[in-house]
Amino acid sequence: MPLQNAVQLAIEDYNRTTDLPGGKRVAWLACDDAGSADKAIAAAQHLTGTLKVAAIVGPVFSEQVIDVATQVTIPAGTFLITPSATSKQITTLDDDNLVWRPISSDVYQANALADRTTLLMPGRVAMLGKADAYGKGIISDVTKRLSPLLKANFKGVTSTIQFEPNGEMKNPAITLYVYKDGKKTPLN
Repeated sequence: MPLQNAVQLAIEDYNRTTDLPGGKRVAWLACDDAGSADKAIAAAQHLTGTLKVAAIVGPVFSEQVIDVATQVTIPAGTFLITPSATSKQITTLDDDNLVWRPISSDVYQANALADRTTLLMPGRVAMLGKADAYGKGIISDVTKRLSPLLKANFKGVTSTIQFEPNGEMKNPAITLYVYKDGKKTPLN
């Protein structure tokens, strides 16, 4: 809801202070992709094909931005701006300047995580991440950066665990446990 409120406020402000040719006004239509690439693609196809919109704000997740951009908006020639997706893959899309990300890429987050980890001087590191463009990118970039920073004491990343969008672990290398009422139960 905060994102929708921000968009509504921006549109109201724009329409109040700007005169477009022919007396046109800017409007918006919200579509909820529920974090699903399939729903995001279907919404983008409807917006670009049926409604012929000039621009799309969103999706908010990197994986959906990449899928929507490559499969729908770039081929349709529709501008797409994401308010929150950070995957560095967005930077290198062959997009004719149609896909914008006004937030820094995962490279900065990975560097910050690696720098903070080096202050702790661990011998080993385990990383957890979502099995999507964001999670895979962060894990890859942190791993690359840690090795030269920790040098002699660093024995490597002992394991990476990636989670599917539904929360299931993808090829778990270790078992995670939940403690409830004094009992240890494997986390599925």
